[in-house]
This record gives sequence, C-alpha cells and structure tokens, in this order.
Amino acid sequence: MVVSARTAEEGESRLPGTLGETVERIRAAGGEAMLIKADLAQSAERERLWRRRSPPTARSTPGHNAAITFFTARRRLHPRSASS
Repeated sequence: MVVSARTAEEGESRLPGTLGETVERIRAAGGEAMLIKADLAQSAERERLWRRRSPPTARSTPGHNAAITFFTARRRLHPRSASS
C-alpha cells in the first residue's frame, strides 16, 4: 500500500497523527506500506507518486481519499452546495 499526503511528519499539519504513524501501524499488523509525500493538487507531484510506487501487480488499484477545501462566505457558494 502507498500512503500519501501533503503533510507527513509531526508538526506539518494541525491534525493529529502522521502518515509515518499510519505506515508503522500497517506494518505492525503484517501489511506492506510505503509513504510518499506529495501534493496531489500538482500534476507533477501526481506523476512522481505514480512513478515511485511499487511495481504494479494484477491487484494494483489506484485509489484516493483526497479533498480540497475552499474557505469563502456561505452566500458566495452555489445554492446546492450551501444547503444544510
């Protein structure tokens, strides 16, 4: 498994936990994991991530849990995205 995010180490994010800790937990449970720090909003970073991953196998499936957040006044959003 490859795990990736813009932040990887303690202090780089205001959220608790790190990708390093995630990789350690996967390995401790008997899995294989590789950490690749990348900003997936950048095309070159996505390409670098794809090149650095382990060689693909028949079970290789790209997936992601990426998100982007826009901070703006609620009245400026499209009505459907601003509904509660």
